[in-house]
Amino acid sequence: MISARWTPTEEEIPDAIVLSDARLTNYLAAAASTVLVADYFATVNEEIDFVWRKRWSVASILYLWNRYMTIITVVSGATFMFREIESNKVSCTSFIIAEGLVSTLLVASFDLMLILRVWILYGKTRRMSFILFPMLLAEMMSMLVILLLPATYLSDFIHLGRLLPGCYFTTPVMRGPYFAFYALPPILVTFVMFILTVYKCSLTLRKDKAAEMPIVTLFLRDGIIWFLVVFGIDGAQMIIWATGRATLTQVLIIPSLVLYSLVSSRVLLNTKALSRPSFEDGEESTSLLPAHRGKQRRRAS
Repeated sequence: MISARWTPTEEEIPDAIVLSDARLTNYLAAAASTVLVADYFATVNEEIDFVWRKRWSVASILYLWNRYMTIITVVSGATFMFREIESNKVSCTSFIIAEGLVSTLLVASFDLMLILRVWILYGKTRRMSFILFPMLLAEMMSMLVILLLPATYLSDFIHLGRLLPGCYFTTPVMRGPYFAFYALPPILVTFVMFILTVYKCSLTLRKDKAAEMPIVTLFLRDGIIWFLVVFGIDGAQMIIWATGRATLTQVLIIPSLVLYSLVSSRVLLNTKALSRPSFEDGEESTSLLPAHRGKQRRRAS
């Protein structure tokens, strides 16, 4: 049983459960890595057509960062998790901190792509920029504060020789369920983006037939999918971190990064495939605004 101060000893987690949790974590990491690599080869032609052969833009740079930094992070993390770690303090703590920092930067860059979509949807107005971009900064800072608090990392790790590769805590990552709040900022940011996307797209589609506005329909569909993925994976991580065993701390970290990467890359490729050439030039924002379409109708008449 875990005591009220959340300081269980190593013996309180049976070896069989430790090994079972480790295998589950490694199996999910291997499966997620396989899916990421398979998706890369499935979409590499689209990436060449819509990213490498087009003029460079912020969206293209974000796409490449998210895509390849995720691959590097997942492969290096999985490699570390599948080998025995000799040091129970320096190597494991360094790995956990590095993994947390890179994951935070990746999540922030994924959300930056989402925020840019919403900013474009609202016509790149100054008012929306004052709302959206400080929200991203607050998200990243709050995640870093939770991640880097001195009380976060405990130096005791479980070692069973070659039977147990990777790093697994003898105690929860933090004393109490506090670390679960690390997953809350991305959920809140994604929820706000979801509400803004649904509101704007619904308002636009009520004034125009959906068949005439495929880009708005795409924004709405991808926005809903993005929210469901983030809510599902980060909600599951919050529950595990708040109530689960210490040895399950890392079970969804690599799968969550893979899902984030798949959704963000697919969303960008879908948008580039559907959009007219002006999307590449950053001029697509006004095409989504009702006022702009009204001007087009008056000119046509």
